[in-house]
Amino acid sequence: MGCDEVEIEPDSQVIISMLNGEYVVDATLECFIYDIDHLTSQLGGVRFVFVKRNGKVDAHAVASYVTA
Repeated sequence: MGCDEVEIEPDSQVIISMLNGEYVVDATLECFIYDIDHLTSQLGGVRFVFVKRNGKVDAHAVASYVTA
């Protein structure tokens, strides 16, 4: 894919805990967590880091600019 290391910053601390194996995976999300684990295993290094929703102002600005 051309990426050695990726940092993913979702705003759901529960999802991050599930992905990092720190929290029991909810049965309704199990298939999604499995798919994410499978896809991230194909990259060199992936980190999931919690970022509060209001801390993503720059990302939202870029996304708004690109989709406009």
